[in-house]
Amino acid sequence: MVSIIIPVYNCEKYIEKCISSIINQTYKDFEVIIVDDGSIDNSLEICNKLIKGDKRFKITRQINQGVSCARNQGLELAKGEFITFIDSDDWVENNFIECLLKGILEEQADMSVCGIIRESLKNIIIGKEKYPQEVLDQKEALSSALRMDGFQGYLCNKMFRRSLIEDNKLRLDSEITILEDLLFVVQYLNEADKVVTVPQATYHYIVHDDSARQACSKGESFNIKWLTEIKALSKIINYVEYDELKNYAKARKVLSCGFYLKRMYECGYHNKKVEKRLKKYIRQHLHILWKNDAGNFKWKLTTMICGFSPKCENCINNIVKGSR
Repeated sequence: MVSIIIPVYNCEKYIEKCISSIINQTYKDFEVIIVDDGSIDNSLEICNKLIKGDKRFKITRQINQGVSCARNQGLELAKGEFITFIDSDDWVENNFIECLLKGILEEQADMSVCGIIRESLKNIIIGKEKYPQEVLDQKEALSSALRMDGFQGYLCNKMFRRSLIEDNKLRLDSEITILEDLLFVVQYLNEADKVVTVPQATYHYIVHDDSARQACSKGESFNIKWLTEIKALSKIINYVEYDELKNYAKARKVLSCGFYLKRMYECGYHNKKVEKRLKKYIRQHLHILWKNDAGNFKWKLTTMICGFSPKCENCINNIVKGSR
């Protein structure tokens, strides 16, 4: 049996399409654990109406604690041999479970990965991420999870073995709000031997203009919780044992430090202690960034300048924009 975990929070506009796409799966032996994270709209009522009489669906409620706590609650309740996650505003093709399960069983793998179709709210396809059919060892899988040109650390397009999660007491870190999924995937892969990627793109990811990532990149006010991305990368660096992957994670952390120094200045957020810490990490590890292929030349240069003066970087950026 496959356990599907869906965290739900104020998603009344999208949940019907999500649930309907699961009901129509070609593979039928599954349970769905819907964890309502304190919704205050009609999400719960819609869910109850859609799943009425279908004993494969279970709903549990909690006070609002965030998506990681909701997913962890789902893991506590899951009974299936395999686990997959679906976000409540996304939807899946009717062969989503079948493709992931076939891949993991045929190769006796610890995790399977499918492609992702990115869509706008108007159902316009923005892009597709597809992967060739191949079997990866632990190091190759960790590299693909960490690299921006790999399958990355999304939870939603993967299937996991519950026994491996439970035997190693793996849960999402509820104190981290950005890259918490990548951290979980890295922790999982540290205990895995084999991963299979399947060629089908069966997960539809809906891109929102007001998403946390968009706010992080373009918002006018700085949220201190964004810095948990750096905490996640610090933990990942400690977990990864392969030197080249550890250095890649360090390079990503350097880029993140530069990005958040830039955003702090743009948002008028002043915290000398944080600024000093981020600058220090950039200066100490800048050589790793330039020796690594994480990030393009522009972002490496931006990060380097921010490591000395975010104000200077902002002035140079405005001059460059004005000359175009």
